[in-house]
Amino acid sequence: MTRRPVLLLLTAVLLSGCADVATPDDEELPGAAPSSTSASATPSPTPASDDPAGCPVDGAAGVPDGAASRPTIDVDGDDRPDTAWIADAGDGEVRFGVATASGGGASAPFPSASPVTRSVLVADVTGEGELVALADDGRQVLLFALSGCEIVPVTDPEGAPYAFDLGFTGYGTGVGCVDVDGDGVRDLAGLDAADDGTGYTATAVRLDGPRASNTDVSITVSDAPPAQVEAARSVTCGDLSLLDDGVALPG
Repeated sequence: MTRRPVLLLLTAVLLSGCADVATPDDEELPGAAPSSTSASATPSPTPASDDPAGCPVDGAAGVPDGAASRPTIDVDGDDRPDTAWIADAGDGEVRFGVATASGGGASAPFPSASPVTRSVLVADVTGEGELVALADDGRQVLLFALSGCEIVPVTDPEGAPYAFDLGFTGYGTGVGCVDVDGDGVRDLAGLDAADDGTGYTATAVRLDGPRASNTDVSITVSDAPPAQVEAARSVTCGDLSLLDDGVALPG
């Protein structure tokens, strides 16, 4: 697989300048936070919709026939749970989307050459309206933003699709939403589990609408409980996980 520039950027961050932070055994990965910080990496909120009535009704916005679907978080601010879906759109294209309870919704293509089944987790990174879709193809996780009732691919500063490695090329092992900088607000983070299975590194990613960039804000957790290390090898966000709360392509 061709290595994307964004993965190289993430690797450089993950492997440099990480402070060693001890974490109590009863803390889970999404809640892990350092006792000291070096900078702020809190993303600016981009709610999916500013309309409390929900996304506009769209006759083509429902769950397509043959799609896999699962209830997901409220993405349009009308206090009703919405539905995430993923489907084979034909001609080799896979699409995923969200159908809102209001009758609206949005979708986007999920480009990948991976033979592994594709799956998507919709999540609120900060718990304050920073909505993303994490699209997993078994090798990497593409990042999408949910904003204004649209699903928008997120790119790195060079304009390439922003992606997290899942251990396929050795540049990281997972994605999580972790309070890396200790300000009490979760950050989107690239995770890298230690080879010996004893800990992990979390490195904050700064979100700015459809753009994402790596930061130098990182923590290394030593002697982490096995559940935390396992989470660092997967896709999670807060209490949500891809396995339990995501939607996977049928077949």
